[in-house]
Amino acid sequence: MREVCGALSGAYMALGLICGYDDGEAKAEKAELYGRVREIADRFKERNGGTIICRELLPRASREAGGEPTPRNDEFYKTRPCVRYVRTAAEILDGLLTDAD
Repeated sequence: MREVCGALSGAYMALGLICGYDDGEAKAEKAELYGRVREIADRFKERNGGTIICRELLPRASREAGGEPTPRNDEFYKTRPCVRYVRTAAEILDGLLTDAD
């Protein structure tokens, strides 16, 4: 749907697995995790033009959500900056976790 960048969504999921909680009543833990999610998003925005939205990150991507998927071939991957976004999200997550130690 070209909404939140998949690399960033993956960082959120990894953060939840590493720093999450399993008690639905754990309000302090929930607030801390939400704060870390916001920190990841803010750092990602700082490094990527102020957005976390896929269609705004991808050059020549349709500004409309949804639509027909683009064929996945060598040419497709040559023009996509997604590897860079995955690296950025991983670096941000790593930095956040390292800072927390």
